[in-house]
Amino acid sequence: MMIKDAEIPVTKACSGLGMGRSSYYKIQGTKKADEPYFDARGIIQNIALEYPFYGYRRITAEMHRRGQSINHKKVLSIMRNDNLLCIRKKFRIITTDSNHNLPVFQNLIKDIE
Repeated sequence: MMIKDAEIPVTKACSGLGMGRSSYYKIQGTKKADEPYFDARGIIQNIALEYPFYGYRRITAEMHRRGQSINHKKVLSIMRNDNLLCIRKKFRIITTDSNHNLPVFQNLIKDIE
C-alpha cells in the first residue's frame, strides 16, 4: 500500500520515521470515527442549550422529531464527551414528618448547663 499523495510504500515511510505500520493505520482509522456525527453534535448542543434539563433519552426523542436518525447510545456518547449530561437531583429519604397532629413535648434538658 502506498501513502496518499506520495509514491512511498507504507513500510518504508514508517521505518524511516521509526514507527510501526500498525501505528500508521491506527492513526488513519481514528480520524474518521467522529466525522459522520459532526452535524449531529451541533444539533445535540443546540437542543441541550434550549432544554437544559433534558437527558440523552429526551434529546434522542427530540432529534427523531426533528428528522435525525441517531441511536440513543451515540447521543449519550456525544453528550458525555461534550459534558452536556443534565445534573441529576440526588435522592434523599425523608425521615421526619413535622406536619402531624400528635402532641409536641417540651425539651426538658434545654435549660440544664
